[in-house]
Amino acid sequence: MEATSVLDAESEKSEVSALEAVNLKEDGGLLSKTTQITVAHRLSTIMNSDIIVVMDKGEIVEIGSHSTLIKASEGVHSRLCRLQSMKQE
Repeated sequence: MEATSVLDAESEKSEVSALEAVNLKEDGGLLSKTTQITVAHRLSTIMNSDIIVVMDKGEIVEIGSHSTLIKASEGVHSRLCRLQSMKQE
């Protein structure tokens, strides 16, 4: 089970903000360079990730930033974003 799957939207947002703030200094700079691996089904959890690796049936099918992947309108990430957006409306 995904750790954030049982969180409501507000709690998930707080969790993501806390994870993003872990390595930040007060001036906004980084304390250290770290790698964080997040497994997510809710795409809002990973929108600010530097690199997104999209898997389908156990295979890596796309790699890139959200802004790059969303441009591939027939791509898995783009399609999932549209589906999740429709569910929220």
